[in-house]
Amino acid sequence: MSASSLRVRIEAALRDDRLAVAAIALLALAAHLLTIHLYGFHRDELYLIVSGRQLGGPGVNHATPTVLLARAADLIGGLSPFAQRIPDTLFGMAVVVLTGACARRLSGGRGAQVLAALAVATGPIFFFSAGVHGTNAPDQLCWALTGWIFLGFFDLRSAGWLTAPRRWELLGGIIGLGFLTKATVLICAAGLVAAMLVTQLRSQLRTAGPWVGAAIALLFLVPTAIWQQRHGWPLLEFIADSNAAVRRRTPTAAILLDQARLLHPVGLAVAAIGVVSGLRRGASAGQRAAAVWFVTVLVAVLALHGKPYYVASAAPLAIAAGSIACARWLSSLSARTARALLAGWLVSAAATLAGTLPLLPAALQERLQLVRLNPELIQFADWNNHVAQIADAYRRAGLAATPGAAILTESYGTASAVDLLGAAHGLPRAISGGNDFFYWTAGVEPQAVLALGYSPALLSALFDEVTEVGTIRGVSDHDNRFDFPRVAYVCRHRKRALSGLWADLRRFD
Repeated sequence: MSASSLRVRIEAALRDDRLAVAAIALLALAAHLLTIHLYGFHRDELYLIVSGRQLGGPGVNHATPTVLLARAADLIGGLSPFAQRIPDTLFGMAVVVLTGACARRLSGGRGAQVLAALAVATGPIFFFSAGVHGTNAPDQLCWALTGWIFLGFFDLRSAGWLTAPRRWELLGGIIGLGFLTKATVLICAAGLVAAMLVTQLRSQLRTAGPWVGAAIALLFLVPTAIWQQRHGWPLLEFIADSNAAVRRRTPTAAILLDQARLLHPVGLAVAAIGVVSGLRRGASAGQRAAAVWFVTVLVAVLALHGKPYYVASAAPLAIAAGSIACARWLSSLSARTARALLAGWLVSAAATLAGTLPLLPAALQERLQLVRLNPELIQFADWNNHVAQIADAYRRAGLAATPGAAILTESYGTASAVDLLGAAHGLPRAISGGNDFFYWTAGVEPQAVLALGYSPALLSALFDEVTEVGTIRGVSDHDNRFDFPRVAYVCRHRKRALSGLWADLRRFD
């Protein structure tokens, strides 16, 4: 096949709506596969691996499907960041494809679908989520899939694909499964209900479909609800603590302003256009539903003072709606101007994504002060160095020769690092009040500990001797708020059982 005929075939393929969107997703997939091995574990990834090895069912904030994926990757690929991240990368690419499909269901043409897919593929929060194993990528997939199925009610082309009752049942199953991934899917459900009420779909409430779907979703909640009830509803404490921490660090206005950083200014602009156009008189029912869904989620996050990135899960639907008007505007420009604008967007997106994940060498990151732009980069610590410092303090304190000694830490990140990497340094398993470690390690009663993160006053209530032996620091001397810097104390001569103050050692974050 000649080069010219190959070019003709490629151009013809790209003129197909679905293939053009798929091409964007494949390019994003290739970018991730080439980079997700370049950086070490995030603290949450270590925690999920340990959780997968425990396989103890629901937990404080456990995402059961995410934990099972971590366990599967651990068994297949070993202790490897690359293996852990493959499922999330695939989920992220599915979100890109579904966003383009949502634009199609809103009657957007090829240009709108490509624009919508590009906005998500280059959105920092979506790029980040697809490059780290955690709850974000499956959560975003759940929201995007829910939105795509929901928009099918307004798209006559999809009417024969699934009957209305079956569609509601499928939505219930996806939302229920989404709850097992992340409780924020309840906000997604609230947005869906609001979107129903402002469109002709409110008439569906007089049929069995939505109620059967809601019942299916509730069935997924039963095992988690039973575990939570038996353990005093720790999820509520976790959410309250998390929201209080966000309230201290992030004013309400900052939640709004942060959307530009999370979605990229262009992505945010497209979403905003989708909201405005959907709320105008004359908007289609699908566009109005997308706009109301996004606004409902935004108001809920602001009212609850949730984390700014919670809003992003609703963004693909708003982006899909906004892409139609944006594509129409771009088509009104000269080809040269439109190409220049798209090129400028892609260049700025590439520069933004360079600081979204720790893709650059550590020294260059430090020189560019990327941590100031994206504090999440600090959570990708040099965990081997972190554990080596703990092991050095443990040996210097003489605990290596002390029978029944342990590492006691408030952080689930440090506890997970010690459990996964500590054996090579001669360390015992960690005990901790951090998240599910609070339940996993309850009842362990060491005779002496190297304590990290707890106050000397609290430790003195448990041990007669509490002595500072040094400080565990990050490689770049940054503060990640959870694991470093942390003063290390050697504690000896236990004067009471840890179980007596175990509730005071609890830390949910």
